Amino acid sequence: AAVAIPRFISLKKDAEQAACDSNVGALRAALSNYYARRAISGTASFPSALTSASFTPYLSSNALPVHKGTPAIASYNSLYTGPVTGVMNTHTHT
Repeated sequence: AAVAIPRFISLKKDAEQAACDSNVGALRAALSNYYARRAISGTASFPSALTSASFTPYLSSNALPVHKGTPAIASYNSLYTGPVTGVMNTHTHT
């Protein structure tokens, strides 16, 4: 029983990390689609924030996914570098 608890905690952390990485990947794809559509219209740019009204239609359910895990972050918007580079960072769960 003493061995099962640490293994369970490790599996939980691994699952949270995988879910977070998946969400970041989906947000990166949405950012690429947003940029491509804007470029086609002649105004290539990234959104000012992931919560901006012009970007949310590119998201499933028109909303950012909820982050679960440690370290806690307010939202995935805090991992977005902004409209200049459009980089979506990730982080490591502990």
